[in-house]
Amino acid sequence: MVAAFLVVWSPYALLSVVAIHKADIALWLTTLPTMCCKASCALNPIIFYLTNPTFRRTFRATFCRSKKVAPSVPKRAQTFKVDKTRDGIFIGEANVTFRQADTTMF
Repeated sequence: MVAAFLVVWSPYALLSVVAIHKADIALWLTTLPTMCCKASCALNPIIFYLTNPTFRRTFRATFCRSKKVAPSVPKRAQTFKVDKTRDGIFIGEANVTFRQADTTMF
């Protein structure tokens, strides 16, 4: 990611240094480095997708619907017994059921 940052922002930094010493620079020459800088916003998510396997798996499960996010977790619901309190006073027990979602973001 650091290398991509340097590649994308170096033309703009170089042009800024040149502009200090030379005032008359062609318009097309000033436009290209600016567009490279704006491309960095689009480049960061792509780099993150390529380098982070968890994000890649979650992205595919969310948008492609071909893979599950956590195939090792069982589909069955889990039930727990929880103490119910109100204002710090015990008022009984309750059964709470957690179900696994088909996809999760993280």
